[in-house]
Parts: sequence; structure tokens; C-alpha cells
Amino acid sequence: MNIKSLSDDALVGLYQAGNYLAFEVLYKRYKEKVYNYLYLSTKNEEIALDLFQEIFFKVVDKLQKGLYEESGKFSHWLMRITHNALMDFYRSRYVQTTTTTITDNNEDEENIFTFIPDSSPASDEMLIKKENIHALRNLILLLPPEQQEIIHLRVYEEKSFKEIAEQLNISINTALGRMHYAIKNLRKLAKKNNVLTT
Repeated sequence: MNIKSLSDDALVGLYQAGNYLAFEVLYKRYKEKVYNYLYLSTKNEEIALDLFQEIFFKVVDKLQKGLYEESGKFSHWLMRITHNALMDFYRSRYVQTTTTTITDNNEDEENIFTFIPDSSPASDEMLIKKENIHALRNLILLLPPEQQEIIHLRVYEEKSFKEIAEQLNISINTALGRMHYAIKNLRKLAKKNNVLTT
């Protein structure tokens, strides 16, 4: 039997049965995909390596505890763990660097958004003034992980939607849609917290 030719799920089964070579095959099969995703997202080799090690530690732990139950979808399961680890990193960095607390009467935090009119063909890409985005970090943390990620890539890393789509392996329309809903939800949160005046 050529273990390298086995399916992901077959390798998972062998590893959980005590065959440690099976995990080595899985590791070699996906290590570049995971690392490249992390490095492209963080642009920092040290951070990418730290997250990489953390992710595979989690994978080993979950497999040993029998927490993998997604037949035929190991790669999706692995990349979801990778994505979640990356989002946890972004959240922790936002918290550590946040120096502005959102208050009800902070004039510096008013008019944070510059919106393209809803009638504009580009209304799906509402703009955020970059110099004020730091004041919204607490609110960004309340968004779903996918929406936090799209804001990070678009605003902080200044990526085009084409670049974002390629990095996340999604269509440009999906990237645009995520940004649209991220800004829509962020605007609601800003209004709710009296951060935005219109």
C-alpha cells in the first residue's frame, strides 16, 4: 500500500488508529497551502510561522480527540482552522493597539465615514476614512470574522478587490459583497454607539 496515494480521510483514520506516518503525509500535503495563506495575509514571516505552528498543534489535538467529523472535507476543515487562527490574531492585535475608547460625545469620532451615495454604481464599495479607522476597532471586533478580514485587507493592506479575491480564493463579486455587508453592519453599529452623525 502506497500511503501517499490515500485520501485525506483515509489518512486521518490511519493517524487516529496510531499510524503517525499518516499525519506526516497530511502535513506535507497541506503545509505550503497553509503557510502561504498566512504569509500573504500577515506579510510577516515570523508571525506566519508562529501561527503555522499553532494551527498544526490544534489540528493534531483535535484529531487525537476525535473532533474531526467532516468526511471528505479535510482541506476545508484545515483551512477553516487556519482562517479562525488568523482572525484571532487580528482580534488580539486590535485589542492590544486600541487606545481610543468609543464614547457618546467624542467629536473626533464624528463623521468617521465618507459614503458614496446609494445611487452610485459603486455603492457596494462605501469608503472609510483611513485616518479615522482606528477609532472603529472596537466596533470592527463585533463583525463576523469574514467581514473583519475584508476590512483589514481592503483598508489596512490597501488591496484591490481582485487581489483580495485571489488571496481568499473567492470571486470578486463575493469580495465586493462581503465589503458591502461589512460596511453596512459597521454603519449600523456606529449609529447605535453614537459614533456616526448623519
